[in-house]
Amino acid sequence: MILAKNKSTHPKLSVLLLFFLVEVLFFGLLFLQTHASPSDMNHVSYNLDESTSEEFTFTEVGQWVEEGVYALDVAVEGDIAYVCTFDYLAILDVSDSTNPSLLGTFNQFGNYQGEIPWPTQVIAYGDYVFVKAYWHDPSYCWTNKIMVLDVSNPSNPLFVQEFNIQKVIYDICLIDNFLYVTSGGDFHIYDVEDASSPTLLGSLSGKKLYHAPIGIHESYAFLGSHFDGYFVLDISNPANPFMVKNCTDFSITGIHIEGSIAYTLTGPTDIMYSGRNFTIFRLTDSYDLEEINRFNISENIRDFIFSDGYAYMQSYDNDFLVLKATNFNHLEYVYQSNEEDLDAEGFTITGYDFYLAAGAEGLIIYLVYYPPITISLNQSAFLIFFVGLLAFSIFLKRKLR
Repeated sequence: MILAKNKSTHPKLSVLLLFFLVEVLFFGLLFLQTHASPSDMNHVSYNLDESTSEEFTFTEVGQWVEEGVYALDVAVEGDIAYVCTFDYLAILDVSDSTNPSLLGTFNQFGNYQGEIPWPTQVIAYGDYVFVKAYWHDPSYCWTNKIMVLDVSNPSNPLFVQEFNIQKVIYDICLIDNFLYVTSGGDFHIYDVEDASSPTLLGSLSGKKLYHAPIGIHESYAFLGSHFDGYFVLDISNPANPFMVKNCTDFSITGIHIEGSIAYTLTGPTDIMYSGRNFTIFRLTDSYDLEEINRFNISENIRDFIFSDGYAYMQSYDNDFLVLKATNFNHLEYVYQSNEEDLDAEGFTITGYDFYLAAGAEGLIIYLVYYPPITISLNQSAFLIFFVGLLAFSIFLKRKLR
């Protein structure tokens, strides 16, 4: 009797294991469909007029504006917003997003040959901010510098130092305690762990390193270009960055990297243009780009930021658009500004709060609503599910005998 019992138990256990295996595959497939893997996506292109969604919404909740203010850029750290204007850097308390209030200002940007610089870009870093200031120099034409301000007391910001002077700065990228800067044919790496005293670690110069947006992935820097494709630099040794690739198949004019995925603005080389396609790549071998999907952009896009699967784009007409990219296989516009008097000069997003430097409208704060991710089932998933039910029914029949 013991031998007979063992013989009947083994098939039952096998069927039970098969059932659990099938169900694991079923729910695993659901998970993969909800969190789509780039390697499983096919190439699809969509246009603005083909698909829109009313599920993604912007709701204006607050605004700060003063007479004569023209907001150019904004950065947010905690409950503090830093807004660049033509005349000064405004420091705002945004703990109540419905009623942002001015805490302090900074306008001591110096005087160069009769020209007073104005802040055009700001990056927050703890108790400090890095401000890119711009002025017109008769010798150098358009000129920038980076200024470091101590903002530990928001009502009394203090000048610390300035660097990267008399260079046209195209992009600034802060990752951990490293500040990456492209300016006038140069690529610089600064150590800003001690933000009060940035240290230049290494540089690379080249005639083609102009108009270069920056993307960082592990020990590689991706530098875009309007004319010459894109470049990949090995920055594993910050003191000695060197080029490992120059691809001229297409140009990259904007780039954001998350994990092994690169979100980019791309287009043809040898043409002065802004991004004509929003292209998603998978990074292979650490720095090679494998295209996943490409979305044709009807607008003349200047730049974008990326957050939680959505690309927030800025056009040269100072409109802003939002492209949904949570599913790489289906890209679609979900928002486009339509106010003629609204200039989207710069923006940032933290959580569900979207901060827009809106020119003469000052700083506008929006609440962003993200629609929930929907789960879709295909025939394979249903087939696996029914096979699992069949296996389980066989098990029950044997168990009841």
